[in-house]
Amino acid sequence: MIVIDHGNDIYSGYLHLSRFFVRGGALVRRGQIIGITGRSGTKSIHLHLFIKMDSGAATVDPESFFQAVRQ
Repeated sequence: MIVIDHGNDIYSGYLHLSRFFVRGGALVRRGQIIGITGRSGTKSIHLHLFIKMDSGAATVDPESFFQAVRQ
């Protein structure tokens, strides 16, 4: 799992990766490839994504979050 701290108490997490291209504490830039999705126990390649806010107290639907920040 990779968790990115975006600042302003917003975190995104990426689970079920088969390869990691960043290490803990690394600075990640927009558009940078951080990993490759994997199978993780299933036959299909997939990714689990979460968005958390308020020190992890609030889990936000990623689709709604991305729509809100695009506006």
